[in-house]
Amino acid sequence: MRILYIQPAEGFGGAERQSVVHVKHLRALGHEVVPFVGPGDAIKMALEDAGIHDYVFSSHLPSDPPRPLTWWKNLVHHVGILDAWRRTTRHATEVARAVGGVDLVFGSRPFGWNVSTFVARRLGVPVVWRAGTMPHGVVDQLAMRWLAPLIRPDALVANAYVLASKLAPAIAVPSYVVHNGVDVKFACLELGSNPFSTT
Repeated sequence: MRILYIQPAEGFGGAERQSVVHVKHLRALGHEVVPFVGPGDAIKMALEDAGIHDYVFSSHLPSDPPRPLTWWKNLVHHVGILDAWRRTTRHATEVARAVGGVDLVFGSRPFGWNVSTFVARRLGVPVVWRAGTMPHGVVDQLAMRWLAPLIRPDALVANAYVLASKLAPAIAVPSYVVHNGVDVKFACLELGSNPFSTT
């Protein structure tokens, strides 16, 4: 299966870390994954460190604005988000066609959800959303209430049951829980213990 994996990433947190894990393991399972990331450099370094060099970096994905925002700067930012959505959707569609088409589009974070849905509809393939946190902010909440039913995915993957139980009914799609993966050996070494030791 060929998957277009859309991960908006300015910084590098839980969603970005999990996306690198997902791409690496999906490839190990025999799937062809096309990571579509940006606008920050941190995820590029993480992908490179994981041995993933054939990602697509898009500068069209939006950056977070400096805080706090005045009402005017907030308005300007959201107008910019609409332009970023248009540019990103076009770029991601071009990438999917350039690789010979995809079988599935996977979107992370609310911006990625919107882009992935429109790309998938253009290509006539299923779309899956990955949720790691509840949408926050007035715009995200309004989008979930009014837009999600119109652009609903084919399935939702959440990292916690409580998250799936709140989001899935709002968009009326099948939901699945896949907990965040943890590298136990790395975590134990960081904490200064080794569970693999026999002493």
